[in-house]
Amino acid sequence: MQIILHLHEGEYIRIHSDFIFSKKCSLRDIFFCFHLKDLRNGILPLRVLDATSVRHRKRGKSTLSDIRYLMRHLENAANEIGKTCNRLLPQREATELLEEIKDSVYQHDEKESERAKQYKWTTWVRKIRR
Repeated sequence: MQIILHLHEGEYIRIHSDFIFSKKCSLRDIFFCFHLKDLRNGILPLRVLDATSVRHRKRGKSTLSDIRYLMRHLENAANEIGKTCNRLLPQREATELLEEIKDSVYQHDEKESERAKQYKWTTWVRKIRR
């Protein structure tokens, strides 16, 4: 994978300087953002970002940390069923893997399982940390 660097305030970073983390997207969407490159917008998978590339964003490092925390939870769920997701995945493989492991996250909210599927990823981070 080729990484294009962007100059921002005298430093090279891996994303556009106007990049914004979406806090309103679902677990599914953030999983795909973490593992897949957004070709249309030229955004790398969030998996390859580092703290330096997001420190120009307000709460950028902590948001990236929250995303990694959630993805580690999903990676652990994948490991339990004998799958791995500790690398960049193609679209089809990412979709199949998410279908197999998403129940490990949804179990944190058994009372409202149908509504739970519509929660934002930030809600899942809070629920898992409890």
